[in-house]
Amino acid sequence: MAYDAPKRPLIYPLKFPLTIVQQTETDTGEPASVFVWPEDSDERVLVPFMLSLNEYNVLANAVEVGRDIAYGEDSIPVLWLWLRNMREKVSICSMIIDCIMNDEDTKEAFRNFILNDPAINEHVETIAQNKVLSLENRTKNILKPEECDPDYIFNQASVLVQLLHDLSEDVFEAIEVGTNQLERADIFVGAFPAGGLNDTAATVFRVADQLAEEIQEEYMGAYDEGMYDTLRCAVFCACKDDCNLSIVKVIAIYAELLNEEIPDDPIEALLAVMQFIATGDLPTDGAVYVMHMLILAGIQAGDEILGIDFSRMGNRVLAAGDEADNDWMTLCEDCDEPPPPDPFCLDLTEDHTDWEIAFGVGSWIDGEGFKGRVEDNVLFVHRTSWVAGNINRVVVRYNAPVTNITISYDNGASPRAYTGTPLNEIEFSIDTFPETWVDMPSVNGMFIQNNGASGFSSSTRFIELCVYYAE
Repeated sequence: MAYDAPKRPLIYPLKFPLTIVQQTETDTGEPASVFVWPEDSDERVLVPFMLSLNEYNVLANAVEVGRDIAYGEDSIPVLWLWLRNMREKVSICSMIIDCIMNDEDTKEAFRNFILNDPAINEHVETIAQNKVLSLENRTKNILKPEECDPDYIFNQASVLVQLLHDLSEDVFEAIEVGTNQLERADIFVGAFPAGGLNDTAATVFRVADQLAEEIQEEYMGAYDEGMYDTLRCAVFCACKDDCNLSIVKVIAIYAELLNEEIPDDPIEALLAVMQFIATGDLPTDGAVYVMHMLILAGIQAGDEILGIDFSRMGNRVLAAGDEADNDWMTLCEDCDEPPPPDPFCLDLTEDHTDWEIAFGVGSWIDGEGFKGRVEDNVLFVHRTSWVAGNINRVVVRYNAPVTNITISYDNGASPRAYTGTPLNEIEFSIDTFPETWVDMPSVNGMFIQNNGASGFSSSTRFIELCVYYAE
């Protein structure tokens, strides 16, 4: 409204800018905030007033008296300008919400407040720590122990990878619901509570945005039947020999695929995965690896991920142990063979773990080692099982030079006898027996004996044994 109806002439026209002609006495009513008019003089804004009822009435009377003089026929609308906000409810709540959602300075202020408030941080950290999986659960074998068979293990590995894929898609769908950055961040922290312990709110916002945009697109482009086979073979190959698979072990498998190091602490592990996502600098197929790691790290650092906790995940994998799947025989041909065990050396003067006297021939003395039978000094020791890996070298040591020493496996099979010059240390290998040496399979026992007139005396002791494995 223009408010330009004919007016009564005044010595000072009220429609023109105010000119200060007199200073009032000091006023103790300080304004609540500094007020600045917008550049558009027709834009309506909230004008802050701090008034008592008496002060309001004084101003209302002044408007009532002066409106007719100043604005003539427009005087009634002028009075309404003063009265209307006392009659109608100001939509302050919706304005505050709009400010929080859309004003960047306000949002940053809220983020800083939450991050820097000690009470909030302590409360959030306490909640997060209380939900962290115990070390026992993090290292617990989730495979069905009585089905230590590759066909059953492969089916369990397949179910685990499929579950991680399904949960990844669920996370993408949940994040997509967020219409803005704050909503997406709220959904992310709701699914991954410990993620809220990140050092900066910017990382949480960045992760949520990345999940809704680049990571989702890259994941969908990379995950197919071939990727599924690759991942379940990776899990299968890592646990087929020892039949043991824990959440920590699966995280390590994905970390190796991503060529990254992951901290042992569950919360630090989740925050590390978040950093991988936030940077967005991932290798080919990296979006798949990092999403599955995010699910696993989230489960071990929190209560559950979209309805799946450690117990439910474990139960699904365990149930898969009831069904066999031999597709690994064609899909997982590239399973790396485990590296040979480190050389095994045993000081027989201090310990004879798993080594025993065979057929009562000889004895063991603490601090000295194995000695021969009293009547003829013959010694016969054996071990009934061995660590996985073919044995291709054996070194035996005595406290005095000896000869006529024989080793064999499978209760005397493939014996190799040293009958040369008496030595304190005798090696059995392809180098010392080039024509007859055959690597000894670890599944069989090993036997070591002297053969009577071998230089053994009542003081001779078998004191050390070292076993080496084929590459």
